[in-house]
Amino acid sequence: MPYIPQRKTYTLNFAGTALDGLIVTMTGLSIGEYLEMQKLQGLAQGETDDTDSLVGKFVDHLIEWNVTTETGVAVTPNMKSVSGLDVDFVLEIINAWIRAISGVSAPLESSSTSGQPSLEDSIQTVSLSPSLAS
Repeated sequence: MPYIPQRKTYTLNFAGTALDGLIVTMTGLSIGEYLEMQKLQGLAQGETDDTDSLVGKFVDHLIEWNVTTETGVAVTPNMKSVSGLDVDFVLEIINAWIRAISGVSAPLESSSTSGQPSLEDSIQTVSLSPSLAS
C-alpha cells in the first residue's frame, strides 16, 4: 500500500512578542520551495531585491490569519491585501514561518535565565610546571 505524505500546517502564534495576539496559519513547503525561500529570505537582511517572489510564496501558503484594519475589517489573505501592509510586519511573519519550518525556535530574550553556567567554567585549573629534560 503506497504512502501519501501530507503537507504540514504551521500555526504561528506571536504571544509575548511585539506582534502579541497575531495568529497565522501557513502550509509547509516542498524541498524545492524551501530552498528557494532560503535564497529569497535574504530580502529580510537586505541581501536581495526579489520582493515579489518572496511575498508571492508567502501568500501562496497563507491559509488564514486574524489581521484586521484599524476599522476592524478583516484583511483577506491574498496578494492585493498583503501588498498594502507594512513591509516589516510581513517580513516578521515570513521569518517566523521559515523558523517554524526549519525547526528553529525564536531567539531567547537576552534576560533569559533558562540554562546553567557551563561546568567547565567552574573547574579550577592549575598551571603545571614544564617537564625537566633528562
